[in-house]
Order: sequence, then C-alpha cells, then structure tokens
Amino acid sequence: MKKDLYGEEKKKINKKKIILLVCSFILIIGLIGVTVEYFMNENFQKKVDQHFFMKDFQESETKNIGIENEENSFVCVYNRYIGILSNHNLSIYNALAEKEKDFSINITNPLFEANGKYLAIADKKGKKVYLIKDTNILWQTDVDGEINKITMNKNGYMAVSILQTSNKAAVVVYNTQGKEMFKTHLSNSYIMDTDISNDNKYLGIAEVNMTGTSIQSNVKIVSFEKVEVDADNSIIYNKPSETGRLMIGIKYNSNGELICMYEDGITKIKNQKEEVIENYNNNTLFANIDMNGKMVTID
Repeated sequence: MKKDLYGEEKKKINKKKIILLVCSFILIIGLIGVTVEYFMNENFQKKVDQHFFMKDFQESETKNIGIENEENSFVCVYNRYIGILSNHNLSIYNALAEKEKDFSINITNPLFEANGKYLAIADKKGKKVYLIKDTNILWQTDVDGEINKITMNKNGYMAVSILQTSNKAAVVVYNTQGKEMFKTHLSNSYIMDTDISNDNKYLGIAEVNMTGTSIQSNVKIVSFEKVEVDADNSIIYNKPSETGRLMIGIKYNSNGELICMYEDGITKIKNQKEEVIENYNNNTLFANIDMNGKMVTID
C-alpha cells in the first residue's frame, strides 16, 4: 500500500515537471517570436518602443534643426526648449524640433544662463539683458556699465556683474519681474562669481583683489531683507581667504549652504561659518560644484 502511495506521488511530481517544462518551452518560443518581430517589423518596433520602453517617436527618423549661418549662431538648451541666436534673432524650438517663437534680440556676444524654465541672455561687454520664461520674454533692460557675467536661481532672480565707467565692479540684482532690487559696489576687486540662494534671500559674491603683490580672494553674502532697510549694513558675511589662495567659483546648494571652490579645495559657508569640505591632493584631476547643487571631485 505504501509503495502504491509513493508511486502515485512520484507520478504527480513528474506531471508538474512536465507542465513546467512545456510552459517554459512555450514562453521561450514566444520570446523568440517577439524578438524576431521586433527587429524585422518596423511598425511593431515603434509601438513597443513607445508603449513599453516609453520612447517617444513622432516620425521614423530623428528630427533635425537646420542652422544657416553656423559661424554667427549660438545654441542654448533650457527646460524643454532649444534656442538658436543668429543675427540678432532668437528662434525657440520645442523637443520635436518644431519652431515655437521668433524674437528680435539685440545681442552680439551672448552670455546664456539657464535654470529650469528660465533663460537669461546678456550681451558680454554690452548693456542688454533679457529674461525668458519658456517661450515668452518677461523683461529686458539696459545696465549702467559693461556686462561681465550673469547668474540666476531657479525662481528667475538674476545677478548681473558689471564694470562701470570708473573701472569699479558692481553686482545688480533683478527679481523675476525685472525690478532692480539693489546694487552692490566693489572697491578694487574683480568679480569671479555670484549666486543667489533658492529662497531669494541671499546673494553670494566671490571676488579677487589683484592690485597688490599677492592675490587676495574674498567671499561676501548680502541679505536681501537687510539691504531694503539699511544697504550699508546688508553684508552679513565678509571674510578674506588666505593670501595667495585663488577663488574659482561659488554655488548655493538646496540646503541654503554656499559652496566655495578654491584652486586647492572646497569649503561651505553655513550660519556665517566656513567649513572645509575637501582639500585637493596631487591625484585630484577634476572638481566641480555646479552639479545641481552638488559637488564632484575625481582623483
């Protein structure tokens, strides 16, 4: 009796194995068929790419944007758009290479700054500044001096570094509507970089004084709130670095900390205190702090 029971149980197990093998064989044949169909049938391949792999195709080929005058054309990318500036005309294309807008832009030597849906364009060593949101020009203005650099936060607040007629550097801050919020003057320094915090509360300035025998770098932080009440006392942080240490750039991260990049290392300023994040060594090949608020070093 036990033998019969064990023998019957053994047969059941064999049946399960046979069913599993048959299903596996059918599945393999099906996968082979789908794979062959994918590579042999272009229409089927497009449907699989579009609905399964989430690829978006409008035509069988990739769209191209033709540029007539390559030598005098400047290309920038922001949000879901591509901008091409040529002969004082800015053409904006969407992700499908379809032209959305044409603008007349009075700029010869453009500086581009993109952040999210905003695109800032300024004329290097000129006076014109534009702010574009998606496909619309929000505002444009002329500055009092020669434009050297522009930076912008994710909310469209812009800092324009200029050199005035007296050879004095200054930083002009504009809000999203193009209103000049304030202007900060520097005495004998060159502006290496600027950045505005994402909460629209602080302006960071990296400056370098080269008038003496040695380089002197300095970091300043201006409070937007205090500048409206008392401009002369609006600088809440002002600290020079060691003599001879060259400042490269600054960047606010998502935590509101000002990351400072020097030629020999990276620091951060938090609560008006500077902390060392990393000191470079002889094996450091690359460093960058402008990676969506994060820093990268490669040894």
